[in-house]
Amino acid sequence: MPIAGFEDSHQPPVSVAEALADLAGIGNGEVVQRYADLPRAQSDFAKAARKGRLAEAGHLVRKPLYYRNMTAFDNGDGAGAELHNHEMSKHSETVIARLDCIVQSGGYAEAQATLKKKGLNLEKAELQLA
Repeated sequence: MPIAGFEDSHQPPVSVAEALADLAGIGNGEVVQRYADLPRAQSDFAKAARKGRLAEAGHLVRKPLYYRNMTAFDNGDGAGAELHNHEMSKHSETVIARLDCIVQSGGYAEAQATLKKKGLNLEKAELQLA
């Protein structure tokens, strides 16, 4: 059942690359809380996301708040930030080298021989059930 007021706001789907392209500026293990710290939005999707798609559609939207824990929530001690949960995983040098090899090879299947040659392949251990 459609939500009232949202029927006409449907946009065509976007690719994952288009949706996440402006997040490529976040470094390994880095946390970003302001759009100003990211590269300029290139896609229409990213531009709309930065404005807030609900606000752009004319809906009243409050600025988001982040609460460290439930005590902070109960006390109304929220911190405002433009971005939430924009934290890159902290990858080891081995994982970075493995991902780089996969990208350079054109995909995981294509990278198998090179990964093995460089000692970067993943040998999955068999699960032993007692």
